Amino acid sequence: MTTPPAVRPFLRRHDWRLLKKKDEHIPETLFDARELAGVLKDFDPQSDSGSNYYAILQNLFFATLNQRMGKDGCSQSYRAFALDEGFVKNRNTHDVNNLYRYEQLFSIAPDEVIELFSTIPFLNGGLFECRDHPDWLAIIKEEGRV
Repeated sequence: MTTPPAVRPFLRRHDWRLLKKKDEHIPETLFDARELAGVLKDFDPQSDSGSNYYAILQNLFFATLNQRMGKDGCSQSYRAFALDEGFVKNRNTHDVNNLYRYEQLFSIAPDEVIELFSTIPFLNGGLFECRDHPDWLAIIKEEGRV
């Protein structure tokens, strides 16, 4: 398995055994440069930034580990993409941080992306909740950090 540089420090700091649950686990495809080349557009395995961070890590933590598996009462999957069609069309999903994002970075269809993450269990408790705040710059200025 060839791991992209941007992911290596993260993997060193975290014990992946915490994420295992019975036979469910994080597929090695998500951390294998050869596999990612077929999943992500413009994938550069030597890059420390870019599509592997946004498309893989952010979607892993915020849209997968922080979103339950299965479907709701209307047979809609809990795990879904927040489509990038502008604010007017997507105002219902604006700032909903547990939906998949960055569909434009994938070379596979959104359904295939969701399938790629489908065996990864939901880990409740806010551990993987997105803490981004829309006014983050104002907050850190107010706290005197800039």
